[in-house]
Amino acid sequence: MKSQRPDYELIDHTADIGVRVKGRNFTEALEKVVLAFYDLLTPVEGVEEKERIEFEVEDDIKEEVVHSVLSELLFRFDTHGFVGKKCRIKKKGDTWKISLAGERFDPERHSPGFDIKAVTYHMLEVRENGGCEISVIFDI
Repeated sequence: MKSQRPDYELIDHTADIGVRVKGRNFTEALEKVVLAFYDLLTPVEGVEEKERIEFEVEDDIKEEVVHSVLSELLFRFDTHGFVGKKCRIKKKGDTWKISLAGERFDPERHSPGFDIKAVTYHMLEVRENGGCEISVIFDI
């Protein structure tokens, strides 16, 4: 199975980096923004599915869900070096279950990308209109 770059576009922003993704619904767009986040850290083509992690986020405000999920992923990268390659998200009530497959960042095998310091609320937007578009800016 051939791996390809995640489907996202970069947002020009002074001194920061942003991404915009589109999906058929919020869940698909959130999965795409997760993979875009990892692709900014290191190209996901070089990441292998060696480990699995899961966590949950509880909120009914979609912008908060995006911020919470990405902040948790940044924390796990900063503390454990985890980078993801595959993401599956399921919703039950106001709880979002995030399942990821990936591995620990290995500087011998993975090219370093952007040094993301924080997920910002600046320009964080979820737009739903016949699909879903998520825009988010990262502090680098």
